[in-house]
Amino acid sequence: AAGPTLVFQSLPFAFQSMPAGALIGFLFFILILVAAVTSSISLLEVPTAWGIGELGWKRGTSATVFGVGAFLIGILCLLGYNVLADVHPLGFWPLFADLDILDTVDGFTGKVMLPLGALLTSLFVGWRADRRMQQVTGLSAGMFALWRFLIAWLCPIAVTIILVTGLFPSILG
Repeated sequence: AAGPTLVFQSLPFAFQSMPAGALIGFLFFILILVAAVTSSISLLEVPTAWGIGELGWKRGTSATVFGVGAFLIGILCLLGYNVLADVHPLGFWPLFADLDILDTVDGFTGKVMLPLGALLTSLFVGWRADRRMQQVTGLSAGMFALWRFLIAWLCPIAVTIILVTGLFPSILG
């Protein structure tokens, strides 16, 4: 098992069979809670900063709006294991056809959004960022030329291959 199944179904049985498993299990799930909360805070900072900078909101308003939005998305994902178990948001797409809400969000993020973000970033940095970046990186002229070549040419090709094979796994056979 992997993912939520491993953590919430398989591990409790493993903890039950261990000496002091109840205590170890309790501590493990407390640590999972701390990891989730701290990760949520760091992930919430980007849209909060955007709300402050672009929309002119106060920090509290921005954090509340985006926090409630994230909470509602989380509730939808949670209900995907219960009353919304038959909902398949991207069911029309064979890659995501049999996935529930959480697995669809996770799969779409990992297979589409992350590679697409990496592709756009490498294209921007490789082709549009100005030459002052050499000062920022502190690289010699030769190393900077190599770095720029890798970012402008190799990275987009490699990330495009990752994106295409992630979206169409049958290509690999």
